[in-house]
Amino acid sequence: MLEKLHQRASAIAKPEMLISDFFTAMNAEIEMSGFDNLDFLKNLGHSIERHLDDRRYLDETTESRLGNLEIFTFEPHIGRADGGVWGFKHEEIYRFVDGSLTPVGTVD
Repeated sequence: MLEKLHQRASAIAKPEMLISDFFTAMNAEIEMSGFDNLDFLKNLGHSIERHLDDRRYLDETTESRLGNLEIFTFEPHIGRADGGVWGFKHEEIYRFVDGSLTPVGTVD
């Protein structure tokens, strides 16, 4: 499921997309697949900044555009909505290259 979420994020994320719209779409994907967002702050990631106070979160309140983030994490923390006891999380750091969401580790 986490691999599917990262693939879906890469498919829908565009630099001009609002962070709040990205969050809403990805959170809906989580819920439609029978999972809950387990993150204690209910976000799906954050920008990578020099100072923690400058961090912008991938949540329903952030109205900035994804393309305004130089690099950011997408790290859904999910668990089964049917009361399962396990939670899972896979964090990847991304940036946009030529308008496409690209994992940072694959960029020269």
